[in-house]
Amino acid sequence: MKDIIFPFFANSTVLATLVLLILLGLLLFEQSRFWLKKILSPLSLPLIFFISLLATFGSLLFSEVLGWKPCKLCWFQRIFMYPQVLIAAVGILKKDKNTYLHHRLLSLFGFFVALFHYLIQWEVIKGIDCNLVSSSANCIKINFYAGFVSIPFMAVVSFLLIFILSFFYEPQKENPKN
Repeated sequence: MKDIIFPFFANSTVLATLVLLILLGLLLFEQSRFWLKKILSPLSLPLIFFISLLATFGSLLFSEVLGWKPCKLCWFQRIFMYPQVLIAAVGILKKDKNTYLHHRLLSLFGFFVALFHYLIQWEVIKGIDCNLVSSSANCIKINFYAGFVSIPFMAVVSFLLIFILSFFYEPQKENPKN
């Protein structure tokens, strides 16, 4: 099962990283920002819902199906990701114009926790052991998929995508019936 689940999410993360890099590249140009806004505005909240749902589902598969115990930093990342599924769903159903604020804040804090965790894995930040919970595996002693993808990296990409997409969100106005 591990040979199917982790590669699926790791490959999805590699693809999402490419999309993220293209998106960031396009944001450098004023003309492409206009078109991105036009294209992504109606899609941003469904994409946020999909990304947060996939991240939530993935983390639960890793812990409950594969039996990988999350460390404290993983738990904090979950705290910032899990509510985003419900917030996006309610935002879609209610066309809530303030949904983007919740996503921005949760994603910003989640991004920094995930980045901190990822830097610990790469031992850029020394003196802090990732094994903050005695029953969990030490995240430093892992094999990176494709040389750089780990669970904290998956979270970094997810939070960053949600954060960026939240800037494109504009609630769609319903057309009045004549």
